[in-house]
Amino acid sequence: MPEAPAPLGSHAWSGRFAGVVPVTLVFGIFCFEWLSFNAVLLPRAFLIKGRLGNPWLAVESAGAFNITWAFALWSYFACVRSDPGRVPESWSIRGQRAEDLLEAAGDEVVLRCWRPSQVLRCRKCERCRPERAHHCSACGVCILRMDHHCPWIGNCVGFYNHKFFVLMSFYGALSCTVFSLTAAPYFCRVFSTRPQHVGDPDAVDPNDPAVVMLSAAGAFAFTLGISMWGLFFSHLALAAQNRTTIEANYPGKSPYSLGVRRNFEQIFGLLELRWLIPVDPQRRYSDGYSYPVPLISNGGSTHLASNGVDVEEGVTPVTAPRPDTT
Repeated sequence: MPEAPAPLGSHAWSGRFAGVVPVTLVFGIFCFEWLSFNAVLLPRAFLIKGRLGNPWLAVESAGAFNITWAFALWSYFACVRSDPGRVPESWSIRGQRAEDLLEAAGDEVVLRCWRPSQVLRCRKCERCRPERAHHCSACGVCILRMDHHCPWIGNCVGFYNHKFFVLMSFYGALSCTVFSLTAAPYFCRVFSTRPQHVGDPDAVDPNDPAVVMLSAAGAFAFTLGISMWGLFFSHLALAAQNRTTIEANYPGKSPYSLGVRRNFEQIFGLLELRWLIPVDPQRRYSDGYSYPVPLISNGGSTHLASNGVDVEEGVTPVTAPRPDTT
């Protein structure tokens, strides 16, 4: 009977509790930006001479911001709530029990390098773990294809939620960009050097609390947008090479690289519209415990090797079962 993932230790539970604070803070920022845009910016940014200047532009801006904001929030909570891929306390490969694997597993060394198809013993867990898994001190367990531990989501980014993290950075950056572009003309008018005449319907008081609130929200959206775009493109570059943040400085080319498209499909599943939605991929080129590597046969044709079995190029992947757990 399959075994549940490894339980979190007491120090990990305290870490999870501490993670509630940044998650609450981030959710508050989401709400603050939404309120600033819809309740403060929209009624002011498109008013010219006291009337709505371009209603279609207002509708387009509102739609673009609220849709990207909703997808960013959806992706964020998918990161927070999902299991990144905790390695079960015991697992086996093709009938080999964990105890037998521990006897054959090599000790983890400080030197970080590629180790395809190798089972290692975690020095902290004292248990074997599959390739590309790493120990997270905050969670207290080893995580499949661990990328990093993110305190802002109170969770690790691993095999099962890496897609959600990439989508969160993408939609978060988009919503911040829409906010900044919509607010830019308004701020130019607010902080222009031309005098504000009494009775002028376009006159704006920079000391108005609403303007102060909007200025803070706009500055935050601008700086956060730059950071999120940097985060998104850095993870995009790593995904194209089939690397994680931990593996970014490993020497040489990734032995798991199958080409840009298949590398992305290992995170997002087969190319389809589900790539853009924070839901679990249906099919991808790995089960999280073992990963195909490209091989060149004697005839020169490219094959994929996974779990010791060659898979010919072009074969449609299926949802691979996880290794047996007892």
